[in-house]
Amino acid sequence: MPPFVPDGRVALLALAIVVGGLFYTAKGLIEEVEKTQRGMDAVTERFGRPAEFRPDADGAIRPERIEIFLAVRDSLAEGRAEMERTIALLQEGEEAGGERGGGALGGESDGRAVPEPDCP
Repeated sequence: MPPFVPDGRVALLALAIVVGGLFYTAKGLIEEVEKTQRGMDAVTERFGRPAEFRPDADGAIRPERIEIFLAVRDSLAEGRAEMERTIALLQEGEEAGGERGGGALGGESDGRAVPEPDCP
């Protein structure tokens, strides 16, 4: 048999490795989905279903809701600052590269136009 043709044992080992890797990956994904679902269930149990929310008739926002909003906003401050730094780096890269796709990220443009985002 030529040396480059694997025998049945090598093919079986390769198949076992591939199947094991797929199983491991799928198991991790399933665990993440279950974790997310448990979190969603906890939020629903605590606050009710979003579709069931009804604001106060007078339109006033209760002080505890404002405090919760501010606490969540503050907890996201570090991530927001990191995103602002990333956006600044991307903008610097665009300016340095002279066109979208060049500059700080080292990407080369293929000449196609890239639409600007609609956000301010």
